[in-house]
Amino acid sequence: METPEIRGIKVEPLTAEAFRPFGTVLEIPSGKPDNFSDVFAMWQDLADIGVLGEKASIVYLVNKRRAFVLDIMERHKNGIEVFFPVKGQSILAVAPPSKDLPKPEDIRCFYIDGTKPYIINKDVWHWSTFPLGDEAGFFLIFKKGLPREDVEEQKMNPIPILL
Repeated sequence: METPEIRGIKVEPLTAEAFRPFGTVLEIPSGKPDNFSDVFAMWQDLADIGVLGEKASIVYLVNKRRAFVLDIMERHKNGIEVFFPVKGQSILAVAPPSKDLPKPEDIRCFYIDGTKPYIINKDVWHWSTFPLGDEAGFFLIFKKGLPREDVEEQKMNPIPILL
């Protein structure tokens, strides 16, 4: 069976529906709050991050500008990652869980505008975001030890990201 030629991956907006196969987009709720008073409004249980009973770690990550070419991906089989963008805009490449490195046609790229936190599910292939400026900064929450003890990186044939 012949593999289709991939000329590049087109970037798409980060929406809850488009990102659902890879995780969760945390958007500002529009419905009635679960709890409120004259000084606050609270919407609860927006997402389950599954760290209860396990130690979690909060880190700060800075991704640096580089060519918009995807040539490596990684995944974590035992934990999710929660990203809170706090600096700059960037492009996120993801692919659904698979036994081996994902097929190029299964990879999708999303525009991270810096206003929507998101969760990458366990076993989803991804790589450091590609900043549109010099840098993109994120606070991350994940299971303690996840990035060192549970990471599988795979090099791949370079694929351009089409802005």
